[in-house]
Amino acid sequence: MRISTLAVAAFVLFIASVPLYAGQTVTEQVSDVQEQFVNLPTREGVTVPTWVITPRSARASVILFAGGGGKLQISEDGIRRKGNFLIRSRHLFTEHGYMVLIPGVPTDQGDLHLFRTSSEHAHDIKSMISWLRKHNPNKPVWLVGTSRGVLSVAGVAARLSPEHGPDGIILSASVTRPSNGGADSLQDVDLEKVIVPTLLVHHEQDECYVTPFEDIPDLLGEFNLVKHKEIKSYQGGLNNGHECRAKSYHGFNGLEDMVVKDMSDWMLAH
Repeated sequence: MRISTLAVAAFVLFIASVPLYAGQTVTEQVSDVQEQFVNLPTREGVTVPTWVITPRSARASVILFAGGGGKLQISEDGIRRKGNFLIRSRHLFTEHGYMVLIPGVPTDQGDLHLFRTSSEHAHDIKSMISWLRKHNPNKPVWLVGTSRGVLSVAGVAARLSPEHGPDGIILSASVTRPSNGGADSLQDVDLEKVIVPTLLVHHEQDECYVTPFEDIPDLLGEFNLVKHKEIKSYQGGLNNGHECRAKSYHGFNGLEDMVVKDMSDWMLAH
């Protein structure tokens, strides 16, 4: 049976306009990858805007946490601020077979500064993990953070039980020292409570004053209860702009393909 071009076009438009479930809008379907905006309910009266990218066959799920204040400006129109290392690398994760969820700032917060290590933030992330386990069932959920995003990742892994928390975590460009303004660092997280597989990813030439590579071996030793833990370090790439921003060594500029592949391989192995 032959189907007219107009009929096919009408069907595609119909599919693109129908929400798959409450709170979700399909914004784009390209090849085998679907991208969606989800306004995810977390705490009472609070939602977190998220962007979800789903390959046809996802072998695991990852939640990607950008650094800074986490203000990615996520809406039905997509992600407005996407220069961060993990955010600009989001499609590399789907190419490796991961369902990707990228969270923005919850509706009761202006940004994530001074919020990342809170119990409320852990509750929000617990809801994200639960959502992924529902929509990509029987598959592991990993948390991957970079720069100040590692505080979200390590904080929730320290707070939540294995039943409700992640199956493993990856910390890249870890903030090991407080900023000049006294902002949180991993010193404010009970790392000895983390028990899931943990990978530390760092650039050996990172020049940011709160993320020196020299701290990373000692940082790994603080995960006392973690059986599977490792450091992967890198050199080279591009070093442009401010030393604590995404286009410098701190943001693995020019090394995205290699770093994401190593992350993917490590997650699958553990």
